[in-house]
Amino acid sequence: MSVPTLLTSKKFQAAVVAVLCGILVELIPALRDVPLEAVLTPFVAYILAQGLADFSKERPASPIFNFPAAIEPLPEKEDELPY
Repeated sequence: MSVPTLLTSKKFQAAVVAVLCGILVELIPALRDVPLEAVLTPFVAYILAQGLADFSKERPASPIFNFPAAIEPLPEKEDELPY
């Protein structure tokens, strides 16, 4: 995954916001009464849900198994083999 793709990823952006929320809870005295779990749980749930959604998407075929359609079949007789 390239850096520009990573920066535009919804999961990455949600993770950054979750980290920033955790930092803000520690830095701002008025937020210290708010449990950190209450702030971070929605972000963790969102990241996991996006991961499950990405996992269920169709993926292109692996290049290992992406053979050309015009492959000739092997000869039926052994003496016709090219080697």
